[in-house]
Amino acid sequence: MTTFPVIVGSLPPRQIVLYEGGPYCVTDICAGIGMVQLGAVEFFDDRWIASSNNQKNPAVPADTLVELYP
Repeated sequence: MTTFPVIVGSLPPRQIVLYEGGPYCVTDICAGIGMVQLGAVEFFDDRWIASSNNQKNPAVPADTLVELYP
């Protein structure tokens, strides 16, 4: 498992948790509410990922870009 701090939209800093073979989840490190399924995740480059289906967490819109911290 690899963990990266990320920014999801304008929400507080979060961590993207990458399990081998998925699923790809975001952990809210502020509220400590556990992992939130982002749905299908695509890597655009080393900095950005996107959620193409995010019905399990309506607070994060579908097609949200997730920016990895450098």
